[in-house]
Amino acid sequence: MAAKACSQEKALAESLKERPLKIGHEFMSRGQRFLCVGVEDYLTLRDQWIDLFKLESVCADCRRPYSLKASMAAIRRYSLKRRCDRCKSPGVATRATKALQQKRAVQLVAQDYEALKAVRKATRPRTETGRGRAAARVSTAVDRPASTPGKGIPSMEEMFS
Repeated sequence: MAAKACSQEKALAESLKERPLKIGHEFMSRGQRFLCVGVEDYLTLRDQWIDLFKLESVCADCRRPYSLKASMAAIRRYSLKRRCDRCKSPGVATRATKALQQKRAVQLVAQDYEALKAVRKATRPRTETGRGRAAARVSTAVDRPASTPGKGIPSMEEMFS
């Protein structure tokens, strides 16, 4: 697949060297189809006149048509925009890639959570179950006063006298 893409890029570079890009010319760049709809002269900062090509393509994210301007050098370097202004985010993956990455991340988190639960269960100290656990928590402190059976709650007079 990579060899095929490389050969397509070489074919594009060769065809652009032989004849300049003309209105109506259609070409592929990085798997995306571009159509030349116009040519415009542009004065660079170095006082050189270059041709800016008006291109039309379809957004890689939302499949909406968009237009852009690019120089011949940008076309040869394969540095053309692949997304419309609404979807553009330099360095960020397209929505389809984001969705796939998010799905994989959720799967990994679920796997990590299950593994963590298994590790915690395996390393948990074993104690008695049921009443044995409750009996282990009851303290047998001697300093606690013993309650008198049948007396109940003391009244306020008994408490402050």
